[in-house]
Order: sequence, then C-alpha cells, then structure tokens
Amino acid sequence: TERKVVRVEGGEGGTVGAAVEIAVNCAREGGRCSVFSYYRETAARCAERARALWTASVAGDRCVTLLPGEDSAEERAARIAALERTAGAAVLCATIDSVGMGLRLASFDDAAFCELHYVPARLLQAEERLYDVERVRPIGLHYCVVRDSDDERVASLLVEKMGQIERVMGADAAMEGLTRALGS
Repeated sequence: TERKVVRVEGGEGGTVGAAVEIAVNCAREGGRCSVFSYYRETAARCAERARALWTASVAGDRCVTLLPGEDSAEERAARIAALERTAGAAVLCATIDSVGMGLRLASFDDAAFCELHYVPARLLQAEERLYDVERVRPIGLHYCVVRDSDDERVASLLVEKMGQIERVMGADAAMEGLTRALGS
C-alpha cells in the first residue's frame, strides 16, 4: 500500500478535480478507483465530473457509481455487490461514512480522498474497505489537499490526533502509514 498526499492549488477543481483525475487515470488503464468525500454534495460533484471526463477519455462502457449514503445500508451493500461483480474499469464516488462496516471494495485498485474527516478512524475504515485477505496487488491511496488551506490544517490535526492515539493505544501499521502520508 502506498499513501500519498497530493497538494493542489486552490481554484477551479481543487481537490475534487485532483481526486477525479486520479480516478479517471486509473480507469484509463483498466483499473478501478474510489473517490471519497466528506459531504454528499461533493460526492455528487465528483460523480458528475468523473462521468464527463470518462466520456471524453476512457474507451469502453462507462461505469461511474455514486454512493452518497442517503440510502439504507442494505441498498448500499446491494449496489456495491453489483459493482464488485462487474468486470472492467470503474469509478465509485462515495462519502466516507457511506462505506461502513461490512462493505467490501476489494476489486478496487486505488482510492482518492478529496475531503478529509477529522476522525482518523473514519479515514482508515474507508481505506480498509479496499483490502481483502487474498489481495496481492498493491493499493494506491491518495489524499488530496489544497496548499495553505483548511485541508492542510485538518491534515496537521489528524497527524497530531493519530500521534496521541498511537501513544495511548500502541502503534498500528495502518495508523503509522496514514500519519506518515499526511505529515509529509
């Protein structure tokens, strides 16, 4: 697993543009990428932008799925299961909270976060949806933040919180990796 912080300039697109570009580039290569956001409106904007980019640049069937978290856990699980059964490139735009316990995204190669959550465990839980016991290929995790912005300050707070958690609970490999990525 490789975690990267992608620092972008503000303005048109910002972190949404960067995260969607990462996802569509993954799809261009036949891969599958999830884009995670904090807000439902942002997830919808990501899906709209991904559909537009996909239409312009990715050959083959378009598979952009929106999972904003407004529906029931059972409905989300059914949509994820259907997506997991499809072959080929795909982009999933979801809120961080919509991919809770019990949902698997093991067929996905990458994840891009266009918004951060103040609770480190929520970010880790979203990451963990991509893992599977039998998984051998690496996962790319991209945290998009705007330079000199609230995003960067949130990243700093997350690093501080994770440090406190590590001191109290003991170091965890996933937590250490997230701390390193956001602190860089």
